[in-house]
Amino acid sequence: MKKLLLFTIILCLVPFAVLAEEPAVPILLYHNVTTAYNYADAQLNVTPERFEEQLTALKNGGYNIISFREYINYVNGQGVLPSNSVIITFDDGYSGVYNHAYPILMRQKVHATIFVISGLVGFNDTVYPHFTWEQAIEMDRSGYVDIQSHTNFHYNALEIPLPRLILELRKSKFDIETRLNKTCDILAFPYGEYDETELEAAKKAGYICVSRANDRGTNRKSGGLFHLNRIFVRGTWTGEDLLKIIAENNKQ
Repeated sequence: MKKLLLFTIILCLVPFAVLAEEPAVPILLYHNVTTAYNYADAQLNVTPERFEEQLTALKNGGYNIISFREYINYVNGQGVLPSNSVIITFDDGYSGVYNHAYPILMRQKVHATIFVISGLVGFNDTVYPHFTWEQAIEMDRSGYVDIQSHTNFHYNALEIPLPRLILELRKSKFDIETRLNKTCDILAFPYGEYDETELEAAKKAGYICVSRANDRGTNRKSGGLFHLNRIFVRGTWTGEDLLKIIAENNKQ
């Protein structure tokens, strides 16, 4: 009886032991990097100086910035991750990312994934213009930037009919693959909102990885690739602030 009880306890503890051994990987979510900083849009905008400060803090804090593709391969059982891995992402595809973030990424030799609204690539009649396809090609070919999908026109997936959503998912994927001559199979749903119906549509469209924008939590291998958490980075955060936020999320 005692042996059976001990065996049962060990079986119950195994999942917790496995989880503890899995590295927690934070995914950071940026939007725009601009010199026209507005504190009212701190969740949207970061200055170039602040962005570089945050990247430097990550490096000095012992973090290794990896590409999204490295994480996908790791979850699929292909390779291991360096210690304290973290992923950098941008949503929307603003010109400020090309003008300011891209040179910093190149200088610091840092990888980032940019989820573009494909139907707005090159669109300038807005407060925050979007970079062009030519600029997207340049960044993607640098080896430090991976252009992926944020759908075609950034509709909330929960608020549009399924046929429209399917068009949003497939047209964005097609345009990115055609113009950049590459595979587009990573998706960030607009507003980070989707349910199982929307997720199934994404899978059928050919996406193998889907990320949210829920502003909390990190990611572990056992969680798979279809509900990835991302942390919004504020323009008001110093590099030290960012390290604290990551440490807090790693405990969750």
